[in-house]
Amino acid sequence: MIKNFLLITIRNLLKNKLFIFINVFGMGIAIACCIVADFNCEFDSQFA
Repeated sequence: MIKNFLLITIRNLLKNKLFIFINVFGMGIAIACCIVADFNCEFDSQFA
């Protein structure tokens, strides 16, 4: 069952390469924004 699920998932991912690129790019931007926000909060709390 799991093998079949993984096979179907990989097959669908290979068909939709643009969709994968957009999702990975968006997730990278989201993680980068979270890291910047965290650094900003840490920096602001040092001088409070």
